[in-house]
Amino acid sequence: MPFARSCAVLAVVAAVLVGGARADAASGVVESSHHDGGAFRFAIAAPGWLRLAMADGEYSFKLERRGAIVTIARSAEAGDARQLARIWAARASGRRAVDVDRHHAEVVASDGRVLMAFADASGPFRVAFWAHAGPTGAPVLRALAHGARFAWDGLDVRHLPTDHDASALIAASNAAMVFEDAYRERVTLHGRPVYELERVRSRRYENAVFHDRGGDDHELFVSGQGYVRTDPSVCWSRSRNRPGDDAFAPITALSAGPFVGLGPVRSDGGVLTVVETSWDVNANALRTVLTFEASTRLLLRRSSPYGDEAFSWVPVAVRPKPSVICRS
Repeated sequence: MPFARSCAVLAVVAAVLVGGARADAASGVVESSHHDGGAFRFAIAAPGWLRLAMADGEYSFKLERRGAIVTIARSAEAGDARQLARIWAARASGRRAVDVDRHHAEVVASDGRVLMAFADASGPFRVAFWAHAGPTGAPVLRALAHGARFAWDGLDVRHLPTDHDASALIAASNAAMVFEDAYRERVTLHGRPVYELERVRSRRYENAVFHDRGGDDHELFVSGQGYVRTDPSVCWSRSRNRPGDDAFAPITALSAGPFVGLGPVRSDGGVLTVVETSWDVNANALRTVLTFEASTRLLLRRSSPYGDEAFSWVPVAVRPKPSVICRS
């Protein structure tokens, strides 16, 4: 599939989703609210129900008939239709999940009323659409759980555009970071410090400080033993928590491939930047700016809406075990 759908298809999508517009509820396209190229085509047999503007949630839309409104949306929880029905049924007494077929399910009350409906989407992502409604929305729930179809209609996420030089830079950076044994990492979110840590991979050593409004939490892992301390306490407690093996693996940047695309390399003085676009399991695109040191190709920063990671490739002194241990 080309990077952008044809102008004709885009025109149809725009006409369907334009704010306040109504369209036949039998079929249509629901796009990502982030305008990142994500879209699902759907078909629902709900005569008399008209489509309203896109709802507030991601990949969601509303159907209306005689003042009754039902919102249909991609589930934020992972799982297929049958799994999601079981999850929701277990959250309240008097409910049970019913498998309609391999790709449709519903949650019913003890009196047989359908409370929720679920339908799988086909394509590269394992996601399902769902809705919940009262008695006035029951026809939509029945239509959703008994034959509604959803299919990926967005970008070809398995073959995203990728710059050749960016791929070479990522490969060179990952190769260089294999030989870096020690580093410091600082993570912030909207400028607010989240945590700092330092590691020595060969020694399986980690020293971290997590910032919390109630006081900083210190975690130390040295000589195979974990320790924790929370400010203002000066003594340490032994902890069973320990970093996973992947914590001491080399830092890596994602290589281009299915669900990952790389933009062109930009040079600015002594640094190089690349914009990485990756798609998660819920069909959400994430844009991450990668910054590398031009001379060494080492990753210096990874910035996305979920936070900013800064790396310092410097020697790290291994602290000894704490000398002050809290009394139990």
